[in-house]
Amino acid sequence: MFPHDEFNSASPAVVAEATMRVIDRIQTLSPAVQLHACAAVFLLVSERFGFEPQDVFSYTNNLMNYAEGRRPEFAAVRAYLENEL
Repeated sequence: MFPHDEFNSASPAVVAEATMRVIDRIQTLSPAVQLHACAAVFLLVSERFGFEPQDVFSYTNNLMNYAEGRRPEFAAVRAYLENEL
């Protein structure tokens, strides 16, 4: 059974760190393959756990941002992306 409470209360810092791991693993691939691979993983994992992809996007967007803008953890991920990909 999927831990819905854990999903709804995920730590932005933990999610940002996991995001950095994914970026690190795909950075040697072409941009086209990076996008397709991330999308495929996202769709397959969403399907596996019974979530509509659009709902996951909404939850994750809320996790990454707060009223004043992007959470610092994800601003750091964005900076990493700009310098590594």
